[in-house]
Amino acid sequence: GAWYSGYVSRAVERGIVRGVSEDRFSPEGKLTRAMFVTMLGRLYTCSDGSAVIDGKADFSDVADGSWYAASARWAAELDIARGDGERFSPGRDVTREEMAAMLYRYALSQGLDTGGGSDLSDYSDAVKASGWSLEAFKWADGKGIITGSGGLLNPRGEATRAEACALFARFMDVYGL
Repeated sequence: GAWYSGYVSRAVERGIVRGVSEDRFSPEGKLTRAMFVTMLGRLYTCSDGSAVIDGKADFSDVADGSWYAASARWAAELDIARGDGERFSPGRDVTREEMAAMLYRYALSQGLDTGGGSDLSDYSDAVKASGWSLEAFKWADGKGIITGSGGLLNPRGEATRAEACALFARFMDVYGL
């Protein structure tokens, strides 16, 4: 009966997200940058069964063989995820604006229609969004992929696992995936 239950079920069924253990999902748990790019990579491989996730991008803080390394390199190579120079910061919690920007760049990389954005005037805190995230938020809001709460967009707020599942489910709905 929780607001996120249908979204979580769909994301799990599609193989985009997994639990934190065999019997626990932790929907309100924070989502790291490593987790989010891994979810993006799983969305990509679900869309095309022949897709291979890997890339050449090299970050000093992404260890070869780590569970997220291939997804981080792939996302960086396609300019979906950006680090801060040589570092990716995989363990840092992903913000809502980072999540919107990475999903937007993913849509661009796949040649999906990213038109039809909103002006964000419904959100009193839209001015707090970083300049690099505004187009992504306009797109995500216009498509109904990201929604605010109580008139707030909360761009710099840390995203939860449940929010990411909602984002991916709405994205799949919008693009018929």
